[in-house]
Amino acid sequence: MFSFATSTDATITTFANIAQIVIAIFSAFIFWQILIAKKDTRLRSKREAGLLTFQLLLKYSDQILPQLGQIESKLKSESLAEWKPQNLTHFSKQELDKMIDREFVSDLLPSLNYLNNTGAFAKLAQVINSMEAIANCFLNGIADESIAFSSIGSTFCDIVERYYFVLCVSRDKTQGVFKYYNNIVALYKMWHDRLQNKEGWNQIEILQHEIETKKTKLPPDINVPPIGA
Repeated sequence: MFSFATSTDATITTFANIAQIVIAIFSAFIFWQILIAKKDTRLRSKREAGLLTFQLLLKYSDQILPQLGQIESKLKSESLAEWKPQNLTHFSKQELDKMIDREFVSDLLPSLNYLNNTGAFAKLAQVINSMEAIANCFLNGIADESIAFSSIGSTFCDIVERYYFVLCVSRDKTQGVFKYYNNIVALYKMWHDRLQNKEGWNQIEILQHEIETKKTKLPPDINVPPIGA
């Protein structure tokens, strides 16, 4: 009787150990499957973001730029004023009022009247709305803004600066909060700062190259200390 009980206890212990090993292996397998699923999800999301980025870039180049080109060709054909302000922050009517003077307003009014009377202002509003939708995709991570920046960052900021006055007069405040074109403004600030930093580094590289070139032309007994020394 004692021998049978001992044998039964040993069998139960063995089965318990086997069960623990099986559970451990099964848990590891499940964990591995979860990791694979997460990796696949990240890869799929990255592929989808890349595809959407490509589609947005096509829309930008095939629709937005040609439409703006038509509007600007009309403005140039009428010899109307073009204005590109710098150091833009709030994109508000108050900021616009501080930047412009009466002389500039008198120059800009023909452009505004022309845009309004020819229907170009409505087309420009459609273009800006499309840019707002694109900016929203980049800012919310649906599309990859870092890829887009290398392709359209410079032209995007250039367009925003050229039509700064349109954005300012179009943005209304409700209880102190802007209602329109917040994504354009946010993406402009991000990309503009990035362009400024890139330009700064490019200028440093150009200066260093010029110094190194001049050093090679100096007599051998003259030493020029490096930058920052």
